[in-house]
Amino acid sequence: MQPKVSWLKGVRSRAPSHSVLVRTVAGDDPCAILKPFTVAGQRKIFTSLPLKAEPYKFNLFYHINRLYCKMLLLFIPNQINDMLHYFPVKNMEQRLLDIFNMLLNAFGKRNWWPGETELEIIIGAVLTQNTSWKNVEKAIDNLKHHNALDIHSLYKMDRKTLAMIIKSSGFYNIKSNRLKNIINVIYNDYSSNILNLKNIDMWSVREKLLEINGIGKETADSIILYALNKPIFVIDVYTKRFLKNHRLYNEESDYDTVQSFFMKNLPNDTYLFNEFHALIVCLCQSFCKKVPLCNRCPLEQDLI
Repeated sequence: MQPKVSWLKGVRSRAPSHSVLVRTVAGDDPCAILKPFTVAGQRKIFTSLPLKAEPYKFNLFYHINRLYCKMLLLFIPNQINDMLHYFPVKNMEQRLLDIFNMLLNAFGKRNWWPGETELEIIIGAVLTQNTSWKNVEKAIDNLKHHNALDIHSLYKMDRKTLAMIIKSSGFYNIKSNRLKNIINVIYNDYSSNILNLKNIDMWSVREKLLEINGIGKETADSIILYALNKPIFVIDVYTKRFLKNHRLYNEESDYDTVQSFFMKNLPNDTYLFNEFHALIVCLCQSFCKKVPLCNRCPLEQDLI
């Protein structure tokens, strides 16, 4: 059976006003060598010849081939190099899944989000804004100490008392207001039952959460993914830094655009979105810092 062939526009960093047709073979063949040929006496275009690569596994031959092509382009005359700046690439979904597997092997399952109940996860998502998780843990432990880790108790509690209980999380007056806002919505609109939120369409829940004063996109999506167990990819400063350092996407892109990049290029799976985001956070806290430690990073091969 012949592989399915599709035509793409080659990406050029030096001559973005021009484009080159590149033939790629769809499927599980993420590697390719670029070969020039002429059609009907016209100018040369580049075609890619498929090279078999084991899906979801590290492939040494792919990286050797990719490095070879980069070195080869150093000796191409400047005019040609200006006309075409193109390297063999993996299918984006395959590359992201390979990165996920490498991170999972390096760090193991992250077991996110920390929390014994859906309500605890929701509270944690609100309190973690602009503070460390250690401070959030102290605030949640304090809520448990006051027997206030349930919707009815939080609904009846006045904002000043709540602010004092969660003081360790920082910006406690602001966060007590935000926490009360979301608790009031759950209590009044969903009969104090988080299960009623789970039974609603994901995008409808997101729209409802974003209407709550003090709940932004990152917080809303964290609640949807980790508390309501629905497949949405959470974007944060770590995610954008990771994408920039690995030349996967533009760091300056807005939240929804970056989220769409992940959700279009990955299988729509709650566990995958959950674990991948947690692994990216772990990666950026350990290696992919503002001054990255690339030579020690478990994804060093992805940068070749």
